[in-house]
Amino acid sequence: MKILYIIHTTNMDGATLSLLDMMEGLKKEKNITLYVAYPTHSKNNQLLIDKLEELRIDSYSVQIVMSVYAKIKSLKDVLFFPLRTAKLLVKKIVSRIQLKSLIIKISPDIIHTNVGVIHEGEIVARKLNIPHCWHIREYQDKDFNWKIFPSKQKFISTLKRSNVITITKNINEHFQLQNNKYAYAISDGVLYENEKKYIHNKEKYFLCASRISPEKRINEAIQGFAEFCKSNNDYKLLIAGYCSNTKYMIELKNLITKLGIVGKVEFIGFKNKNEIAELMSKACVLIVASQYEGLGRMTAESILYGCLVIGRNTGGTKEVLEHTRGGWLYNNQDELTKFMYEAVSLANTEQYKYKVIAAQNIAVASYSIGQYVNKIYELYNKLITK
Repeated sequence: MKILYIIHTTNMDGATLSLLDMMEGLKKEKNITLYVAYPTHSKNNQLLIDKLEELRIDSYSVQIVMSVYAKIKSLKDVLFFPLRTAKLLVKKIVSRIQLKSLIIKISPDIIHTNVGVIHEGEIVARKLNIPHCWHIREYQDKDFNWKIFPSKQKFISTLKRSNVITITKNINEHFQLQNNKYAYAISDGVLYENEKKYIHNKEKYFLCASRISPEKRINEAIQGFAEFCKSNNDYKLLIAGYCSNTKYMIELKNLITKLGIVGKVEFIGFKNKNEIAELMSKACVLIVASQYEGLGRMTAESILYGCLVIGRNTGGTKEVLEHTRGGWLYNNQDELTKFMYEAVSLANTEQYKYKVIAAQNIAVASYSIGQYVNKIYELYNKLITK
């Protein structure tokens, strides 16, 4: 069996990490031949390329375009909309030509598009009569504030006649796929079962671990932490993740200064898997402030690494925490601060340990890489014989 994956970025974000985990499992356990098409315009691609070479997966640089656009907010946006649309259409045509050429060259049995914002894989696969699977990992409008091109309703209509994987039931419902018998809600796998761990003696810090961008609401975590610091000055807030938005980083640093917590908040940059494992396992709690997470990969990871989570009561974060009972769901900043106090009071107690272990047992069954790979492989066999 040969699978071609089409990805929208080479950044090591949640979608890319989840795909790498899946491909590594398929390669080692199912002996499938895998290929990856990544966008030509990608800049930070060396980490991904190195990982693909390590897994002996051939990769190809192709024109790949996201079929979304920012919401119109000004007269300038209105005036330039026709030009931007024309440029997008040209890029989409070039993308289809290049993808078709690649697909004919490698002759895959299945084409697997890793996110919902790429449409050309489905279009070319349909024309070449090759099974295509869409992996919907994002809301697009609720999480990134994008508008879908040409329209959300058109995209939903296409999904309803497609093979679709959604990473949560909530995303399945968001795109009205409840009646599509070829739509499957399959949670990402984040760790192998033997990688789970628990360290009882927690260190005095809270952790945020995600891309640093506005939709992740890092500013809200900082504000909640500042309120916490008014009564407890022993803890730090560590923020792990890369940031490509210089303006947002400046805003965050200015906020830290304004709140008087300079030295209490540390930006520690992108961390690899082993480093994140150590950070999560020793943290008092992980804070997930994102407005809407597709799944909330870091939420499931944190639980499996033995760290409870305070997460926003929306999207995938809500689904994971309600399922595992591995932390607290908050609706506003006051609740966030309140649960920070509660987490600190539980840290290093038997009650904390009991809560984590119980959540881990549930998380292993739902978010381990082993079960994830088996479900994806089973789906591939269905698509080939469909």
